[in-house]
Amino acid sequence: MSDTIGTILVTRQMKDEDLAYARSLDLEVVCVPMLSFEFPEDWTDQIRQISTIKADSWIFTSKNGVLGFEELIKYIDYVKPKINTFAVGRKTAGELIRLGYKPYIPKEKNAVQLAKLIIDLGQTNKAIHFCGNRRRRELSKLLKDAGIKLDEIEVYRTVTHPKRDNYRDIHNILFYSPSAVEAYYKERPISEEANNFAIGPTTAKALSFQGAHNIIMAEEPSTESLLMKVHEYLSRVHED
Repeated sequence: MSDTIGTILVTRQMKDEDLAYARSLDLEVVCVPMLSFEFPEDWTDQIRQISTIKADSWIFTSKNGVLGFEELIKYIDYVKPKINTFAVGRKTAGELIRLGYKPYIPKEKNAVQLAKLIIDLGQTNKAIHFCGNRRRRELSKLLKDAGIKLDEIEVYRTVTHPKRDNYRDIHNILFYSPSAVEAYYKERPISEEANNFAIGPTTAKALSFQGAHNIIMAEEPSTESLLMKVHEYLSRVHED
């Protein structure tokens, strides 16, 4: 009898603690990263922007946005200002807390709820979004519709790696972003056998757009919740 209930292909590298948690759920993990993240080689434009734009609030919608911001301020005479900071979720907030900020976090961890939080607090007339080169437009549209001016400072780039692999017999695929979905299915046909597990609604929507057949979404936007959803789903299949 097998020691696992199934093998999963994860479209990014997993941390040791996440791999250990997967093993505790009787899941065998194969990591095939679809994305990598790069900082700019030349920060001239970003330095000009952060030095000249006067804003009430700073917005971060990813951990990479905070890491890119941290890299940017190495190149300027930086004094931490008194400013509102907003983070889309706990991991992003954790990086800001590490830098000495106390960010606001929406109860539901997505860009739409983050925009609503910023609007409802009523403390922002102009904001800066520290972001990557691939970003969704819901946040900017909602803020602009509410009369909040928004500037975007690009502090990292997402690079896709749409490569074929030798794991075609693995039918349980875990996705963490629309970009990973796009990269994965760029070189692969949609399979009716595939179980496509999504970290959240925007990733699930990207899978639907690609024509994926079986889409299962995590209860919460976290690796723990995603792995538990996989465990529950495969346990039911295994019993059948």
